[in-house]
Amino acid sequence: MGRALRSAVVAAIALLAWLVPTMGGVALHAAQATAAVGRAVAADDAELYDLQRDEALGGHTLARHVGRTDEQLAERLRREPNISAASTWTDERTARRGVAAAIRQSQPRIRAWASRQGSRPNLVLNYAERPGTPLGRSLRRGDRVSRPAERALIVLRWHDRERRWIVLTSYPETSR
Repeated sequence: MGRALRSAVVAAIALLAWLVPTMGGVALHAAQATAAVGRAVAADDAELYDLQRDEALGGHTLARHVGRTDEQLAERLRREPNISAASTWTDERTARRGVAAAIRQSQPRIRAWASRQGSRPNLVLNYAERPGTPLGRSLRRGDRVSRPAERALIVLRWHDRERRWIVLTSYPETSR
């Protein structure tokens, strides 16, 4: 996506956010959701979400779910007996692209969630890549070999202090 087109898209989104009614602070939250879309549109050759920024506020996609070996996945299953599977994005670029796509697809849900007053439970987004295009691998408890994963879960957490949400975690998963 060219720089001029990206700028036009971000400007159009910002204008739409400004036009949202301001009752109950909806415009503020919509603008924050729009800012996240702006972060997702930052790369020249692909739309990538800035996971590093969210890691600084407690997110852990990069720390726990990117570029892991099958041995590391098996070790995580041994260490954490309450999880049924451990998974990894193929690489950071795939994680950033998948998270950005899930956020783009879920904008109405994210805006509605962000505009709520009071507490906000974490918001879970589901993302599915086109068939035959794995996002990463998943190792289920009891299995010896990981399987390709074409779906992912993205968990958003609201931060009151920053008055915005972050990607708490995201990880690939296999079809059930």
